Amino acid sequence: SKTLKSQQKFSSIGNKVASARKIYRLFKFLNDIPRMYYLLSCSYDSFSKNINFLSRFFSSIFYFLENINILQYLRLVDNKFLIHSEIFMSLSFLLSQTFQIIYYLFVIKKTYDDEEYLKQSKQKEFFTKKTRLIKIRFSILLALIRCLGDLSLSFYDLKLFESVFSGRLSKLIFSITGLMSSFVAIYQLSC
Repeated sequence: SKTLKSQQKFSSIGNKVASARKIYRLFKFLNDIPRMYYLLSCSYDSFSKNINFLSRFFSSIFYFLENINILQYLRLVDNKFLIHSEIFMSLSFLLSQTFQIIYYLFVIKKTYDDEEYLKQSKQKEFFTKKTRLIKIRFSILLALIRCLGDLSLSFYDLKLFESVFSGRLSKLIFSITGLMSSFVAIYQLSC
């Protein structure tokens, strides 16, 4: 009975901290608008442009819906559609991360293609260019790991894990992938 009460207390504190943290993301969806505009006018190849645009588009939808969700929790907006907005929010986050992962895989493949081209062309700066490609690949691999960790969050929110794994195992997988994503994000900030 005591352990159940303390678990409920920690769970309640965790939920309050998570909700409070979301307030700092109010109007964050506006950050994606200049990025989408830039992608429309930049000189990237069409695949990179389109995939990045879709990722930014669904990211902005996610943050917009999250803002509505925050306003509903604060009772500033009618919470009649709270459950629906949470489902669409998780779905848009899933799509955003999926398109981002596709882009990262495309970039990794391109670095290997560029490396192969360097080997065949026998350029003088081979080692310098190869080192740069390896650094790019490492950076993209870290971003890919972070995205996969974030993707598990949307799987968890949409209860996609629970249909395959038990509830406990689902929470464990979510915790590990979330922790992994956080460690990568901290490492990237420190570099």
